[in-house]
Amino acid sequence: MFELSDAALCADGPVTSLVELSLTPEHRRGHGTLYQALNQGRIDTDRFRGIVARQPIPRDDDGRVMPAIDISHWLRPDADTSPQRLFRHTYGRGKGRPSPGDPRLALLLRRRAGTGSQLLDRVAGRCAGRPGG
Repeated sequence: MFELSDAALCADGPVTSLVELSLTPEHRRGHGTLYQALNQGRIDTDRFRGIVARQPIPRDDDGRVMPAIDISHWLRPDADTSPQRLFRHTYGRGKGRPSPGDPRLALLLRRRAGTGSQLLDRVAGRCAGRPGG
């Protein structure tokens, strides 16, 4: 825990993730020991719940909630550790598996409550799976 504290105090700017701390020179024990140290500590769950509950909910200009949660199983080609990795769809390779190439992103979008979800292709900017959609 001492190295974790040193890393937090010596970080260049605000700490946005615990994993970042394992990359600082002050945290010499590696990525796995960060979680081992946290597992040995104690968390005041009521205080933590209060802190999380006070955070503002991100909303767009229309007031819709805009969560920033990524639950996809895709690799992260934009990671700092792998700037050369990109993916693109290549047809004719089995079931259209992704391969190195252009970055793509698809979002499941629900425009308003009670309506069905639509798959939005970021690159084309339209609903995927429908011609001219």
